[in-house]
Amino acid sequence: MQIVGVAGMRGSGRNTLARALAANRRWTVVDCAALLQTEARKRGLTGTPAECAAISAQWREQEGDDALVQHAIEEFSINPEPTRKRGLIVLNIHRAAETDRIHALVGRQIWIEASPMVRAKRLGIKDPETIRTVPLERAEGSHRADVFCENNGDDINRFRTSSARVHDADACCAIEFD
Repeated sequence: MQIVGVAGMRGSGRNTLARALAANRRWTVVDCAALLQTEARKRGLTGTPAECAAISAQWREQEGDDALVQHAIEEFSINPEPTRKRGLIVLNIHRAAETDRIHALVGRQIWIEASPMVRAKRLGIKDPETIRTVPLERAEGSHRADVFCENNGDDINRFRTSSARVHDADACCAIEFD
């Protein structure tokens, strides 16, 4: 199994990038945020960001700092999409230990960014300062990514098409989407 981690700030295009890459390579996407929400519902909770953060913290405490990656691998192993068994894209991992786990599995970590103004516009936030208030721990893994993508364009179809080449990019390179 091949593995890729995809992370980025809200509104950067990380979900679109992961899904375009998965469609191109016929891989499976496991979204760690969705895993946490599912776990919250299993526990009778509603899946709020605070509840999901608490579950994530509990998993890390009990299973190690790379627990989200391990849970994504387990989900992939239990429920692989029949035509997409070849590779796994782990979406929404942000911690350094998670990136280290991807690397230990001979995988690659992709970090995608967009300017705060672009992210605010995509998310419908009128006050761009609101989007800048992301905890530092969420971006901790970005420093260990193999590929950095800058996504400040506004052509979603061009972005989807261009996303297919991200996995093949040279290590530690930057790709800019217009």
